[in-house]
Amino acid sequence: MGSSDTVTANYSGDSNHSSGSGSVSQQVNQVASSTSVSSSLNPSIYGQSVSFSATVTGSSPTGTVQFYVDSTAFGSAVTLASGSATSISTSTLAVGTHTVTATYSGDTNNSGSTGTLSGGQTIYTATAGTIGVTLTSGADPSTYGQSLTFTASIPDNTDRSKPQRQRQSASRDGHRNRGMEREHRLRHNHRNVGYSGIGDLYNVHPPGGEQRHRHRQLLW
Repeated sequence: MGSSDTVTANYSGDSNHSSGSGSVSQQVNQVASSTSVSSSLNPSIYGQSVSFSATVTGSSPTGTVQFYVDSTAFGSAVTLASGSATSISTSTLAVGTHTVTATYSGDTNNSGSTGTLSGGQTIYTATAGTIGVTLTSGADPSTYGQSLTFTASIPDNTDRSKPQRQRQSASRDGHRNRGMEREHRLRHNHRNVGYSGIGDLYNVHPPGGEQRHRHRQLLW
């Protein structure tokens, strides 16, 4: 929407010309605004806090922005501040991909516009495959025969709704560990001995002096 203005020019006249006037109607249109949408964390894991931001470009735009998630209003309209607006936060969006849009109201000089979050907001289930598991060693580097302790850290938002196979085992040197089992083997020669992980460790000494270390890695 724009406005129409009348522009008038008046001529005073001189000794040879009479005075006169003329006018024209000038249509002034609004600046076409544009709206872009971003996410504070995308993709995210169910239970993590997420909010959305809208950036409006135009001629010093003012007004409000209404956010929508899957076509449903997400909070109340937010007043623009220096061309930007941020939605409320949520940690309860369902697992899946959600369409997020922001609609700018427009003002006297700027037209309204709508932007969409590219690719949508993706929410993953909190499982061992999608969360970060941090493993640290009690002594690195270490020497052969040295007792080691490994610590696995898992974020608090892990989904434990599904039962997990649990096992308790003891390694030859007395370590005890619990968790889901995944097995791999590490092979070292006698000049470069070492291993990483958590679980059962034992040594086999075949002819030739080569040492093979079998290591059962347990994750929880």
